[in-house]
Amino acid sequence: MNHNVQGSHRPSIYRVLRQTADRVQLLVDASLAPTALTMPHLLFLEHLIRTDEGVSLGQMAQALGCGRSNITQLADRLERLGLIAREPDRIDRRSIQAVVTAEGRKRYPGGAAALSSVEQHLRRKMSAGGARRLVKSLDDLTDAMHNA
Repeated sequence: MNHNVQGSHRPSIYRVLRQTADRVQLLVDASLAPTALTMPHLLFLEHLIRTDEGVSLGQMAQALGCGRSNITQLADRLERLGLIAREPDRIDRRSIQAVVTAEGRKRYPGGAAALSSVEQHLRRKMSAGGARRLVKSLDDLTDAMHNA
């Protein structure tokens, strides 16, 4: 075994994460295709359904970890699809909140089930211990990067 770091063929963490993320994204996209939802659509709807109340776009951007302009564009698409509506905040009528519509509530479970099937598929590819270790390692890496 060659222990020379310069000459070793150890895969880079970034490359492995990127390749894995790309492959998982393909699985997610294929699984969600019949629902006509995308992962961003699903995450937005999930947050609204879990909070069970209207959410400002600024709060949604923070919750999903993306920029306000991206959230605004996503909200525009979801509104055009009839999955969310924008309504005045009940307390501060100057503020607008996104709320899930009946159609959004109807379509969300299909997307959630599709995503769950991808999760089950990935877990079948690994041992239970391997899956737990992977999640723990990725959580540790995320924490370390967040605290750096």
